[in-house]
Amino acid sequence: MGQSVSMGYDAKGGARNRSSLYAAAGLEWPNDYIPEDEIPRYNDYPFCVDVSNNRLLASLDRSAFVRRAVVGVGSQDARGSDAPGVYTKKQLAYFDGHCGLRMSIDSRPFQQPSLSFEKGVVPVFCFCRRDVEVMLRVFVPAVYETKASAVFLLAEVRNQSDSSHTLNIELDCEESGQSKWPDLATDVTLIADGNTDNHGSCQVSMDAGQMIQIGCICRFAVDVLPSPRVVTLEEMDCALEKVLESVGSQGVLEVPEEPWVGEELTRAAELARQSVLQLADGEVIGSFWGSNVNPKPDVWMRDFSYTAIGLVDTNPQLAYRCARYLCAASAPGEPWGTSEEGQAGESSYRHSLGNACMGAVVLSMIFRRYGYDSVDQPDSVIVDYLHQLARCMIADRPDRGSLYATRFISDGLSRGDFHTGSNMLAWRTADALIEDFHALFDNSTIETLSSIRSQLVETIETLCVGSFGQGEQFVEGAYADGTLVPIHDAEESDLALASVYGFTKRDDRRIINHMYWAHSTGNPYYARISRGIDFWDFDGSNGVSYPGHLCLLKRTRNREDLRQAFAAIRRTTDLDGSFWWWPFKHDETDANRVKRGLGKCGWCGGEFVSLILHDILGIQTDAKTSSVSFAPYLPWRKASLTGFAFLDGTVDFAVDDKKLSLVNNTGRDIHARLQLCMPANSMLEDVKINGSSRRMEAQLVRLFDSSSVVLKEIVGPRKRIDMTIAIS
Repeated sequence: MGQSVSMGYDAKGGARNRSSLYAAAGLEWPNDYIPEDEIPRYNDYPFCVDVSNNRLLASLDRSAFVRRAVVGVGSQDARGSDAPGVYTKKQLAYFDGHCGLRMSIDSRPFQQPSLSFEKGVVPVFCFCRRDVEVMLRVFVPAVYETKASAVFLLAEVRNQSDSSHTLNIELDCEESGQSKWPDLATDVTLIADGNTDNHGSCQVSMDAGQMIQIGCICRFAVDVLPSPRVVTLEEMDCALEKVLESVGSQGVLEVPEEPWVGEELTRAAELARQSVLQLADGEVIGSFWGSNVNPKPDVWMRDFSYTAIGLVDTNPQLAYRCARYLCAASAPGEPWGTSEEGQAGESSYRHSLGNACMGAVVLSMIFRRYGYDSVDQPDSVIVDYLHQLARCMIADRPDRGSLYATRFISDGLSRGDFHTGSNMLAWRTADALIEDFHALFDNSTIETLSSIRSQLVETIETLCVGSFGQGEQFVEGAYADGTLVPIHDAEESDLALASVYGFTKRDDRRIINHMYWAHSTGNPYYARISRGIDFWDFDGSNGVSYPGHLCLLKRTRNREDLRQAFAAIRRTTDLDGSFWWWPFKHDETDANRVKRGLGKCGWCGGEFVSLILHDILGIQTDAKTSSVSFAPYLPWRKASLTGFAFLDGTVDFAVDDKKLSLVNNTGRDIHARLQLCMPANSMLEDVKINGSSRRMEAQLVRLFDSSSVVLKEIVGPRKRIDMTIAIS
């Protein structure tokens, strides 16, 4: 993946993603505008591009100026003192203003830049005037200084004309003076011709055909900035290369018929990663709603959890630190700590069953994907959490025919007496404790948890299934008397992720039927105009919740459904590949009018990554058994994923019409399961592995609306296998 073809915009502000509605929403950053002055539900943000090393998060405007930046300085317990879904609050230091470069050629300013992304990770702003081109790359280096963080701006200037020109560059940095939060100390350094120039400007005469580099470092610190260390352009180049190498453990997806999808996978992974904030020592202190900088201290547990699930496949080390945060924050056996009537002395486990379980679920996903030696061994915080969780699950074990009760999904009240998704998470937690953490427990505990695991499956599939016009389907909740809750409000994604958890198969009709019904007028939260899920429980200030749009990926009975789902998501994705929490206002009357509501959505970034890799590409891995399954179900004929991290190396996957390929780039044997869908109404004549017939060993199984061919093969280190089918 080089420069993006579907992300960003041209010099006139036209979207490269020509389907996106967001070009019409504008790109300008209004001066003196502070969205946080409004109630959060009313917030609309300007366009921004975000860069982060998870210690410093910065938002850039369309001209590459840093407009906001934030650094975490601490964390405090907030259980019982705020919204039910907020367990901790971030302590922040903050910059609001503008910081960057003013450039001109022969005293004339450059035109507004275009925007693209290098390898989907680094924003590249391209300025042009009089055949002089400036390629400005903006990024946050992984490591800079102990007591300061920085945004690097690295400009490559080319004079492509036949005459000489004079380049003028000035530093421009000013705080808005409107911030109500602790300020970050800020300074800016200009680097030209290998020398640091603290005078804030430089003038360079450029001959025809000449290329030069200019650097700018915007530094931020919590207290007093230390004296700047000398940084050369060569060091900035090296820092850039390290950032470009961090595409992610998911690898690079290419879809020739729809390049946007591959680029969006990388951008969604970045959206999820950049949402997370950690201290200088690497301790995660929570997340924002998304990657756009804001000073709000709240950490919304369910947003954070779905973000972390996506990070399992893209950044396992960060995902592990997120899991540790979840373990410490949820503390299932401890009192919730609120004096609110009816909750005094309530444990975190009973307060929100799903939030209590998420730490174990994310840890288990990491260990199964990468192996137990891939991250640090669980410390006392994690071990104590797992013991608390097991005790709570056993002590609160429901009677036969019943399920675990919970007051809240996270910040919203549980739907019914028994919330379906939270009990699916309880099932996944019991499975994790049994299969991944059994060494921590005695045989009696494991036997009891095994019984609970079986009981949960049986009861969920009996109590939480009904029919509402689309056939048999799961529901969001049920009452003890058997009454079902016929709604879908897009404020949780556990049903959408049930297949990722392993509770259902990805083509489970009960999930598909639920999503069909959710996007119909039978669902009271369905919005006819925007065709989204309109969350309006509070008042008319809310809007369409983006997790409901991602549920379209689970509303899949055939390839055309999947094609339409991607089209709807592409239309409502911003020009940098971001999802916004509320892209349409409540009761919107114009299906083409979008807004940047509430904040970007790291939740959906993580969910999109998980659904693409596991449900669309059909990739499943188990490090313990060195096994990989590749079973794509796609609306396109060709796709490839290269550099998917596994064991001590990577695996490459490709599908090309009637051919599947897998390349083992590790040093170990891989037990591969390949599954290739056949066209509708076709008959299998033969199936081959590397040219040799395996027709007698092949299995035929159903996947969605298609028959598919399954073969298993051991693939040696540095080896490739191709599975091809002949049909009639």
